[in-house]
Amino acid sequence: MRESSEQYDPVDKLLALQRELIELEAKYGISSAEAFQQYQNGEAGDDRERMWWAGRYRQYIQLKAMLSESLQLIVSSPSADP
Repeated sequence: MRESSEQYDPVDKLLALQRELIELEAKYGISSAEAFQQYQNGEAGDDRERMWWAGRYRQYIQLKAMLSESLQLIVSSPSADP
């Protein structure tokens, strides 16, 4: 079995998710945060695209938080250099 030479890059994934969200925001004329809130409140109906959008937005928020936390750890950790 051949091993994949591609590595997962969370920043690339975050940017790809952001591009998808921007397209949906333009299509529906509302922000992803608003669409997610409508989904959470049961106001989005059963539209598959709206459910998919909510899932992508959730992924985006979680990945953004993880990257932010990782960067904070890097910034606040003591430097190895004297």
